[in-house]
Amino acid sequence: MNKIVFIILNVALLYSCSITSYKYIDIQVLNPSDTTLPANTSQLHIVDNCNGQKMGTAYGNLCNNNNQSVFDTTLVWFFEVSPTFKNIKTVIQHAEELKSETKKNHEQGHVMLTSFYSAKVDTSDFVKRLYSYYGNYIVSYKLKVDLSDAVTLKHYDSYIYKDSFSWPRQDAQGRMVPRKITDLLAFVEIAAAQRYTNHIATYWTTEERMFYYNSGTLMQIGYNRFNENDLEGAISYWEKAFDTGNTKIKALAAYDIGLAFEMLDNLDECEQWLLKSKEIKKYPPVYNYLKIIKERKEDHAILDKMLK
Repeated sequence: MNKIVFIILNVALLYSCSITSYKYIDIQVLNPSDTTLPANTSQLHIVDNCNGQKMGTAYGNLCNNNNQSVFDTTLVWFFEVSPTFKNIKTVIQHAEELKSETKKNHEQGHVMLTSFYSAKVDTSDFVKRLYSYYGNYIVSYKLKVDLSDAVTLKHYDSYIYKDSFSWPRQDAQGRMVPRKITDLLAFVEIAAAQRYTNHIATYWTTEERMFYYNSGTLMQIGYNRFNENDLEGAISYWEKAFDTGNTKIKALAAYDIGLAFEMLDNLDECEQWLLKSKEIKKYPPVYNYLKIIKERKEDHAILDKMLK
C-alpha cells in the first residue's frame, strides 16, 4: 500500500514538473511613419491655429490660456517622444512671431507646419422622451496640414484627413450620460494630432506577445530572470533547457528565446529561434509570430533609413 502511494506521489511530482501554460506580455514597438521631415531639419515651427478666435460649444478649436490649441500642444508632446525628433526642436508660434524670426534668421533647416482644423458636434439623431435619451454624441473633424520651408516657403508635404467619433447618450439602464462638449472636442483634437504625428514621425505602439511557461527547473529559472527584466540571463537558461530538454521543451524554449531576442531588438536571432521551434514541433502560435517578425524586419529596414 505504501509503495502504491509512493508511486502515485512520484507520478504527481513528475506531472507537476512538466506543466506548461502560456502567458501574455506587452512590448513597445517602434513603427515607421508615412513620410519624414527634410534631412537637415533643425527646428519645426508650428503656427498656432487658434488665431485669437473664441471657441464655440460645437465648432472650432480648444484654446488654452497661452492661446494654443489642444491639437498643437498634443503634436509637441507626441513629437518629443518620437526618435525622429531626437535632434529637432519644436515650438508653437503665432504667424507674426515666425515672420519676424525668419526676417532675422535665414538659416536652413527651419520647417513651418500650418494646419486647418475644424470640428462639429452633430445632434441630428437626438430624440428626447420622458425619462429616456436616445442617440449619440457625434463629433466629426476635418484636418489639413502643410509642411514648408519657414524661410523660402518651399512646399514639402500636405496631409488631409477626416474622421468622426461617437459616444452613447444613455447607459444600460436608459439614464442620460452627462458629457461636456468641450471634453469631447478635446478628445477628438488629441486623436487628430496623434493621427498626423504618425504621418511624419516614427511612433511607438504597444503590442501583445504570447510566451510559454513551463515548470521544469531550467525553464522556470529562465522565466524568473525574464520577469526580472534580465533578458540575457533568461536566454542563457532557456538555451540550456533547449540543449538538454525533450522535444516539447526544446520547442517551448526556442520560442521563448525568440521573444527575448525580439525584446533585445535582434530580429534576425528572433527569427532563427522561431524557425527552430517550428521545425521541432509545429505549434500554431509560432506561425503567427514568424509572420509578425517578418513584417517587423521589413519595417526595420525602413526605420534604419528614416533615423539616419
